[in-house]
Amino acid sequence: MKKEAKNRNQSVMRILLCAFCAMMSMQALSQSKVGQISIVPRVGVSVSRMTASYFPSSNVTWNVDSKARSSFAGGVDAWYQASDLLALSLGVGYEEGGCRFDDYEISADKESGEGQAWHDAAVKLRYLTLPVMGHLYIAPGLSVNAGLQAGWLVDNRAQQEIQHTRYDKENGRWAPTNNEKIVDDDDSYYNGMELSLPLGVSYEVQHVILDARYEIGLTKLYKHGLSDAHGGRLNVTVGYRIDL
Repeated sequence: MKKEAKNRNQSVMRILLCAFCAMMSMQALSQSKVGQISIVPRVGVSVSRMTASYFPSSNVTWNVDSKARSSFAGGVDAWYQASDLLALSLGVGYEEGGCRFDDYEISADKESGEGQAWHDAAVKLRYLTLPVMGHLYIAPGLSVNAGLQAGWLVDNRAQQEIQHTRYDKENGRWAPTNNEKIVDDDDSYYNGMELSLPLGVSYEVQHVILDARYEIGLTKLYKHGLSDAHGGRLNVTVGYRIDL
């Protein structure tokens, strides 16, 4: 019985070893050869936030807490496998920055019976980006990445809705009367170019690359000293390597 158990254990170990070797071989094949040039289209999601809570609009000037907002991210990169451990990439992409804001009570005067509150406020900043990245492989298919990215603002929008309310003295409660949507696309509030520091990791298997990177904003988003806000974005994308 002991001999049979020992043989079974040895068989299991051989199977696990073969599976591990096969997996490592697949991963090794997924990494490009030295000197290889590749194109990597990628799509995914971006979660952005701003470090300050200033809302840029000619209609309102309140400071309220900001929250993260999600949007589409995508692009295409050109990769060069410089060595077994290092790859370089240059890309062009589309990303959205900005944030959402907490709801805010503007006024509530029971004497006059009128009140206002804003909600669904957001700043949307759309960028055309140019990331330059270095990819250091720490294991087959697994790399840590860092670089520098320039972004050009191609569209901007600050939007919010103001809920007008009236106080019902008989029932002792506020009731909504009408909702006013305000959109401000004045680009004079924003700097037209943003520099950021992207840091992240990526994993590749069978030419499919899963990439996660956080972009630390290095430049201010607003002009004229309106706010010291910087941007920050977490991008998670899936790409496919096409070797040339």
